Amino acid sequence: YVVKNSSGCESIEETTFMLLNHERATITAESSDSQMGKVTGGGQYDIGAQVTLTATANTGYHFHQWNDGVIDSIRTIVVSGDMTYTAYFAPNMYLVVFLDYDEKAILCSDRLYYGSMPFCADPTREDDDKYTYKFDKWVPEISPVVGPATYIATYTATLKIDDAIHNISENSTSRVVKIIENGNVLIVLPNGRRYNLLGVEVK
Repeated sequence: YVVKNSSGCESIEETTFMLLNHERATITAESSDSQMGKVTGGGQYDIGAQVTLTATANTGYHFHQWNDGVIDSIRTIVVSGDMTYTAYFAPNMYLVVFLDYDEKAILCSDRLYYGSMPFCADPTREDDDKYTYKFDKWVPEISPVVGPATYIATYTATLKIDDAIHNISENSTSRVVKIIENGNVLIVLPNGRRYNLLGVEVK
């Protein structure tokens, strides 16, 4: 280009202009399973830039590691070219215990994954002198795992028929009849009075 000095003389000078070329790269940050967690920090960046990637687990899950083995959920990388970073998550595990009616005897116990359904086979309870027992239900009602849980077995008790007869007519020598009415077992005395198996008169 042409320049003039202080005396007005013109001269030609050459110079070189350097155009800075900012190279960019794409950083792909993704989750192995969007139900388990999410990842932020991906995008286009200048070569040499420092970028923070963050993996955040959803409820019931935890961060495991990145695809390159890094175990920190928050990490900083230096951009050197197009790269893909995948975060792996895993479900949490919780202790689930099934107790018998006395809340002492452990019937089942296991560590289960978040969202899975607990199971324990229906237990049995030994009869005693007066009652027979049949498993009724678990309390509380069994539901998918969301944290540590304890379930307790409950039973229905049925008074033994011989004891029911004894309680109703201890000194009777007459014939006592057992009948089933509307699905209920009743004891009928010779005088026609009827009782359930708990010894309560049924009108």
